[in-house]
Amino acid sequence: MKSFFRPLLWAIPYREATIHLPLTKEPIRQRLATIIPANVIGVTPTLVGGQLPYRYKIYLDGYSLRAIGPSGNRRWCLVTQGEIQDIPGGSLLRLTLRLSTLIIVQLLLSLALLIGFLTIFFIEEMSLLIILPIILFFTMQFLFIMAFNFKYEADCTLEILRQLIADCQLVDGSSSID
Repeated sequence: MKSFFRPLLWAIPYREATIHLPLTKEPIRQRLATIIPANVIGVTPTLVGGQLPYRYKIYLDGYSLRAIGPSGNRRWCLVTQGEIQDIPGGSLLRLTLRLSTLIIVQLLLSLALLIGFLTIFFIEEMSLLIILPIILFFTMQFLFIMAFNFKYEADCTLEILRQLIADCQLVDGSSSID
């Protein structure tokens, strides 16, 4: 039954990830607090070979991390939350990535406007059996594009966080992302 729902779960813009760190949580927290500025700014490569600017706002409260971004030219805004936890032999940074609430509200309003537009202006000329597949087609196309875009932005966010954490480690240890 779980394999039946896997394709459906892939389309939901939500992801959990874990970054394994070789140091305990206190040195990681101290180093992150010293290197995280108010905004992390840089560029990331695009799928077609160009570069896109990005900006993250990162907040560190105790052992909790919250990153909002990337913000930039036509980028989806993700909210990344995580907490540093001690484990034997190091620590873990458990992360949750999701779309910003503002982005979700904007997407739902856009979809409602599309449905409203199609039903108000074309209901007299077309039957509901013709309008419904059109609405379904645009909705499925939109969800498909959103899922691919979220996956790409989530992967970029995880890579940027991994690089930030790798920059703050004194010991040359490996960090990995699950």
